[in-house]
Amino acid sequence: MAIRRLGAGEKAFLSNRSIIANAIVGQLMAGAVVKGGSSLKIRFGNAATRATTDFDAARSVGEYEFEEGFAKVWQQDGRASRADLSSCRRRIRKASQSRTSCSPTQSS
Repeated sequence: MAIRRLGAGEKAFLSNRSIIANAIVGQLMAGAVVKGGSSLKIRFGNAATRATTDFDAARSVGEYEFEEGFAKVWQQDGRASRADLSSCRRRIRKASQSRTSCSPTQSS
């Protein structure tokens, strides 16, 4: 509800929600950085950037080290189950193999 109050209309809501979600996920990714349109939108806001629906990131550490760091941060809030972590690891491996970005609208 609070995110809806940040802007006028559905388009503003979706844009604000995406920026907030991307910033949160970016904070969870130790050993990686957000890049591309998502990072520009986080830094400069909606007015100065183009529309983007994907989330691009680059790792500075190996795949296993990244997975372990991500899982550790994710488990700290106590809500992530083993099944959630296994699903997350599969998605990371799949994205790494195909070298494609992960879109928040994709489902696996």
